[in-house]
Amino acid sequence: MSKLAKSFMAAALLVGAANAQAIVIDFKAAAEPGGLYGESAWTSFNLLTDFGINVQISGAQGGNRAFAYLDASKAGMGVCGTVNSGAPVNIATHSGANRCNPSSDDNITASEELRFAINDAIVISKIWFNNNHDGDVSLIGDSISVFGNVHMFHAADVDAARGGDVVYASPISFAAGASGVISFAGEQFYLSAIEINRVPESATLALLGLALAGLGFARRKLH
Repeated sequence: MSKLAKSFMAAALLVGAANAQAIVIDFKAAAEPGGLYGESAWTSFNLLTDFGINVQISGAQGGNRAFAYLDASKAGMGVCGTVNSGAPVNIATHSGANRCNPSSDDNITASEELRFAINDAIVISKIWFNNNHDGDVSLIGDSISVFGNVHMFHAADVDAARGGDVVYASPISFAAGASGVISFAGEQFYLSAIEINRVPESATLALLGLALAGLGFARRKLH
């Protein structure tokens, strides 16, 4: 086997190793009573402590600061503009007690935004959504803006394995220090779950080194 072929094979193995680190964060399950957090409001929800991925999620409404809200009863993460008077925020309640005021839905419909501050190099490979607390439960034919891409969901996007949630399955890569927004584009939503691949720095550097070595070897062969 040539050195170039060996280099590309090693690179492929490293990519596979990086992809093997995928983790699915299930916001719907985490919001349930007795779940990892329970129904709760967060000024900034950080995935680092419980999932080892330095990504912070915050809520907004039309550019104004709001709360990232974990809503129980088969919902997930939405946006809450105002919490009940005296209701604690930024804590895991492990209960289904409502924190949002008013309590209907997660109280933000039009102009809701979930903002991501991404402090690790990651690939978001899948994002699941639902609309379980809206009168129009189905998201088929509805659109959500996913990191700048307005996506309309179709029947083929329904994931039966996740109880009929729809899935956005176009992987998006982010460098450390990036940011992005999932937002209203004609329909309210809940973030049901998200699949993230953390890209190890060592693998990234190794891939770059192997690519450069392969290019160098190919250049020598041409001469």
